[in-house]
Amino acid sequence: MEIEEKFAFGKYKGLSLIDVYKGTLNIDRQLLRDYLNFLLNTDDVRFRFENNFDSQCFQLADKFEVNDYEIQALTFYETRTNDEGVPYGEFGELGNNIKPPLEQYISICNSRIGYEIGGFVSLAEFSKSYHTRYLVGADPGYLFWCIKNIDNFFLSANNIDLLEKLEISIFKGIRVFRKNMVLSGGIYEYCPDMEIKYFSFPEKIKELNQAKIEASEFQGYDGDDDRYDNGPSLYGYESWDEMAFYEAFEGDSDAWEHYNQ
Repeated sequence: MEIEEKFAFGKYKGLSLIDVYKGTLNIDRQLLRDYLNFLLNTDDVRFRFENNFDSQCFQLADKFEVNDYEIQALTFYETRTNDEGVPYGEFGELGNNIKPPLEQYISICNSRIGYEIGGFVSLAEFSKSYHTRYLVGADPGYLFWCIKNIDNFFLSANNIDLLEKLEISIFKGIRVFRKNMVLSGGIYEYCPDMEIKYFSFPEKIKELNQAKIEASEFQGYDGDDDRYDNGPSLYGYESWDEMAFYEAFEGDSDAWEHYNQ
């Protein structure tokens, strides 16, 4: 597969190989906003964090308002009760500083710790619900998985050398900064936490890739046919559903790191 070629299968279908490898620093803001809304305002997701980590001050926040750049932590201030004891009041900004647990919560959802505990939803996993596939961060591990598991999938040695010379953008989580600290405000700015680095293909992957190149040359494949568009059997699977099942587990970069240390 050429580095500018788009995937015709799998979870990155429609994205080019080089984009999947490199990732992006410009993560879609609508995606980030929807993701934070999901994490912060979905009770069962929050409860999992609160039950596993010390987060007493975080629990003071009753709801969050999220826009493209800021998170507003709100708490319910009771002003009175009716004759039946039902409280009345209004929401106002939470004065307590919840930056540490807020940032910890978001980070855990996108870390190996959250993966090992289970039940936490990463941004990459959340993005799968979108009809349009968004880049979240570099995922070179997916290329390794394809080389290992997809029949007829390989890169030229020149392309591997080229990719290793490119910087990649690793999504580490979301950073949070408190605004109006003097006024004890409840507004927090947020932005993606990215790590820029170079990446090297493991020698075992290079050896397997080279073996697939040699096997293809032996069979007389010249790289010009349309095998990437002809169906799941060309990738060693009986159906797209079967491929998606294996890809969902082994093709995840977190799972790759966890099982290939």
